Amino acid sequence: LEEALQISRRIGNRYGEQHELMELGFAHNLQGDYQQAETYLQESLTLARELDLGSHLALCLTYNAYNKIDLNEFDLSSQMLSEVLEIILNTEAKVYVNEALATYARLFYARGLNQSALLLCEFMLHQTALEDITRQVMVEPVYGQLKLAVLEDEYQQTKQQAQSLDIDRALQLVQASV
Repeated sequence: LEEALQISRRIGNRYGEQHELMELGFAHNLQGDYQQAETYLQESLTLARELDLGSHLALCLTYNAYNKIDLNEFDLSSQMLSEVLEIILNTEAKVYVNEALATYARLFYARGLNQSALLLCEFMLHQTALEDITRQVMVEPVYGQLKLAVLEDEYQQTKQQAQSLDIDRALQLVQASV
């Protein structure tokens, strides 16, 4: 990717440069290098806006929002995703909707909105049009974490309910279940 970026810059292909910056940024994010990802993604976003890339801007914003989650910048991520949603809803190009939904699920999970995140993940995993790379890289990792978080939530709720029981209510529960 680095070589492709250099070639795009050398020949003056600004569209190629923008795309390679975005891909490099996302690759660094997936490797856990969020600061380097931020550098590439911000430069990519600046170019995408400058070049007025329309629906491709939605993907660039999505990748930026994805990285913002890892930087604990949830409000910025949310703002970027709102812009993505506006682009998707106001254009015919729905090509990047899955990436946006996966990033929303990730943001919901990061904010503790586990049920909403799980709902989005379940929806996405049952779509036949979901690309394997989006499934493997963006949806399945969050989905695995969510299943554990929801189980923990249910356990904590059950624990709280159990602590509020007295002997009579416990016996009523047993009678109702038999």
